[in-house]
Amino acid sequence: MTINDLSPKEIKSAKELLAASHPHANITWARGDMHSIVFGRKFDLVSGNSFLHHFHNVPEVLCRLATLLR
Repeated sequence: MTINDLSPKEIKSAKELLAASHPHANITWARGDMHSIVFGRKFDLVSGNSFLHHFHNVPEVLCRLATLLR
């Protein structure tokens, strides 16, 4: 699982929550803007919760997310 966020504070909070509930989860943390971050791999699934309103170009990000899928 790869978890991405632009905010170091949000990543820190997510790490704390997941460490408490799933201490052995295999998680890669990626901090960066979905408009430009490079993952260097493809994914089976891309999921998000209440995040689209954060993007200045939603159609561009949706297309970008589609390119990250296998």
